Amino acid sequence: PRIVRLPFVSLCCLGIITGAVSSMSCDVGQRGQAMFRKNLAAKLTLVPSAVVVAVCFYGTILWTLYISLTHSTMLPNYKFYGFGQYATLLSMPRWHTAFANMLIFGSLFIAGSPSIAWACRHKNGSTTLLQADGTSQ
Repeated sequence: PRIVRLPFVSLCCLGIITGAVSSMSCDVGQRGQAMFRKNLAAKLTLVPSAVVVAVCFYGTILWTLYISLTHSTMLPNYKFYGFGQYATLLSMPRWHTAFANMLIFGSLFIAGSPSIAWACRHKNGSTTLLQADGTSQ
């Protein structure tokens, strides 16, 4: 029998392709199944954390997107309003000022932080890196 070695999960191991391929040996799938069973307890331990992340993180993102399409002010109002809130926001001059400030200060921070780090590193011609314990490399 021929051994099919693929860098990715092969379709024959997943049982998607049948017929001539099903008669071939697929050692990648057998090793993959063994590794899956070996680490199954660790993967099952992570399931509750993944559920909490999905509900708390992605759930709140979806809820915020939905609330942004309603006519809510201080308290949630679940009556669908559409993009009216966004139209109101984009028509305010304060929004344009705030957005411009964010772009200016954000770009200064992104450009300034590496510049300050570079200047501190090369102060007095020193090119040594400090390690976590305070000694130089």
